[in-house]
Amino acid sequence: IIEENLGSPNRALNIVALRASTTRRDPVPGFIAKVEAQLRSSDYTIRFAAASSLKQLGRRGHKALDEASHGDDRFASEIASYVLSLG
Repeated sequence: IIEENLGSPNRALNIVALRASTTRRDPVPGFIAKVEAQLRSSDYTIRFAAASSLKQLGRRGHKALDEASHGDDRFASEIASYVLSLG
């Protein structure tokens, strides 16, 4: 259910899926990439939920945030940098 709603056009479902994604201890292949893709959303709440989820998903989530913080997408870079700075 979580993966099916990541990136959903329904904003509420997308946010719930992003927040629930932190319950995955061992994400399936491609899962981190689906969450990371939401860093490029035009909706700040979705970007923040994605970045917060990635931060809680361990080493691979942190790596995705670090890469996004140095990327060329301004939305993704700014939110990734901000969430990483929260400690």
